[in-house]
Amino acid sequence: MAVLFELRKDLETAADMVNQIEAIRSQLASITALLDPAGAGGPTRTSEPGADRGPRAGSPRGVVDATGSPGRG
Repeated sequence: MAVLFELRKDLETAADMVNQIEAIRSQLASITALLDPAGAGGPTRTSEPGADRGPRAGSPRGVVDATGSPGRG
């Protein structure tokens, strides 16, 4: 009889662990959706070509080309 109680306790512990894992999975899915509204693997959002990119937007000194070198201004 004690073996059955032990087995039942182990099964309940396993069920609790599965429930906790599922709760964490759900939280991770929610966080992922918040951080990536376009969806995983979907198209990423890009800014428009003339969009303001901060305090130095439009300033030649704030421009950096694809090589990482500052633009000439």
